Parts: sequence; C-alpha cells; structure tokens
Amino acid sequence: MLKKLQEKRCNSIKKSKALIFRIKCLNKLLPTKDLCFQRNPSLYKSKTCVACFAKEESLEHIAECQIYQKIWEKIKGFIIEELSLKLDDKWKVSIPEQTLKEIFIGRDIADICSRRKLYIRGLTSNHLITEVKNILRSSSKTSKAIG
Repeated sequence: MLKKLQEKRCNSIKKSKALIFRIKCLNKLLPTKDLCFQRNPSLYKSKTCVACFAKEESLEHIAECQIYQKIWEKIKGFIIEELSLKLDDKWKVSIPEQTLKEIFIGRDIADICSRRKLYIRGLTSNHLITEVKNILRSSSKTSKAIG
C-alpha cells in the first residue's frame, strides 16, 4: 500500500494525512493512551482506556474492548456490503454474505480479534489472501479485492 502511495505526490493535505496515518498504523504509532502517556506522562495521568476504564488503551485493546463492539459491528456490516457490491458489479461474482464474513472478518472470537489487530495496522494475513484467491481464482482480482 505504501509503495503505491509513494509513486503519487502528496500534493494535498488530505493525501499527506492519509499517507501519515498509514505509516503510523503500520508502525504501531497511532496516538493511543499508552503511547500518549509514554510521551507525556505529565499531561496523561493514566494509560486506562477511556471507553471501558478496565485495561490500558492500546491498538490491541481497541480491537478487543467490549465498549467498541457496536462500532466493530457497524464496520463489519459496511465492509461486507461494500465488498459484496464490488465483487458483483466489477467481476460478476456472487458470494453469500456469510461466506464473506467468515473469510474477511473471521470465524470465531479469537480469529476475529486477531484479524482486527492486523486490519487496524493496515495489514492482512497470508491465510486470507489464499482463501480469497481460491474464491476469485485470480491473483490480480485478489489484490484488488483486498487492497
């Protein structure tokens, strides 16, 4: 993803911010409370999550936090809907929503959380790429569907 963005000039603030956001995601540098506390402990008095107040807020915790589950559900619905439309419109491939959910979101709670942690950082697993290749039967379509 970064290679693709490097070829284009960041000639607007919006493009520049998008590139910086992706770089921060990949390097685990998004300003979660654990990092903010580490950088400026006099300003941030604790690392505790502002949503649940139970654990330290980190990228990993955001993927698992019980308070954020409704947000994750909305994101999941949006992803599956957009992906289904894209597959149907672009390549005339119809895949049941349940199959898409299992492939892209995960099958059980542990799988869902581990995928969220990757997605937050802008990454994906080799297993996902293999599953999508098997369905679409094309490497170029797979990279376009995942990218």
